[in-house]
Amino acid sequence: MRLSCSIPQGVPKGVRLTHENLVCFINLYQRFYSLKAEDCVGAYASYGFDANMMDTYPVLTCGAAVCIVTEEMFMQKVQSNPMTLPCWG
Repeated sequence: MRLSCSIPQGVPKGVRLTHENLVCFINLYQRFYSLKAEDCVGAYASYGFDANMMDTYPVLTCGAAVCIVTEEMFMQKVQSNPMTLPCWG
């Protein structure tokens, strides 16, 4: 699998991701967040963005549901619950 991301200069950069590394990541993520088949995990990252794999692969491989979060849903949540410490820089 080839994982594409952009660096600060905006130049696409491809990184080779082996099946073994992906499986290790999925297992780690599932254990860290204690994912179960009954869970429904919000996915906000665009399908074209590398972070999308964190929203989908670990969730679907344990039988849980991926709940797509739209821009409108995200903005409503931010407006009703102002963040004091954003997770991004």
